Amino acid sequence: MEKWRAKIAREYGQIVKSHRGITVKIDQSKVKAKVKTVVPIDEETQEKLCGILKQLAGKEVELTNIIDPSILGGMLIHLGDIVIDMSLSGRLADLENRIHAEISRQFDRAVPDVEYQQVV
Repeated sequence: MEKWRAKIAREYGQIVKSHRGITVKIDQSKVKAKVKTVVPIDEETQEKLCGILKQLAGKEVELTNIIDPSILGGMLIHLGDIVIDMSLSGRLADLENRIHAEISRQFDRAVPDVEYQQVV
């Protein structure tokens, strides 16, 4: 929620400045990408990743590598408003959700709907 507030405040500030005649220069030739990994990404991998993200975004990419052991492995990419989760923690969370959904489905099928009456 805080990210949205900051983004809205920044956009609002630019609108106000624009309305008052203050020139606001926004570099739209580049998009910022934050890549979270457990270990630092080497230069060759960064270059390849920038090339792939450039094709996806259609713009030059300014890549920042953030070390975050909580993702357990893989990478989590924030490219502008796009999130690409290839992390082990994300896949484990997805697996957990699928298991819970399947257990609920199996339980609902095994236990028929029963109307309960209050016993006095």
